[in-house]
Amino acid sequence: LRDDRKGDSFYLRRLFQDAFGGIEWVSADGPEALQREDLRQFSTVFLLNVQQLTKPQAERLEQYVKEGGGVGV
Repeated sequence: LRDDRKGDSFYLRRLFQDAFGGIEWVSADGPEALQREDLRQFSTVFLLNVQQLTKPQAERLEQYVKEGGGVGV
């Protein structure tokens, strides 16, 4: 549903890509990506419609923020 107007990220992604321009939007398939991806490659991580994080996911996100990454909820 990423390209569907009912998708969680549709309007936010459109804002960043179309209105601001020059911003690459990378979508993930759930909070499990917090453990798979090297978060340092991203300037900001947005958690959209995430009901809960596991302790390891939350710890990785916390470390990412401590190192200067941004988080939007």
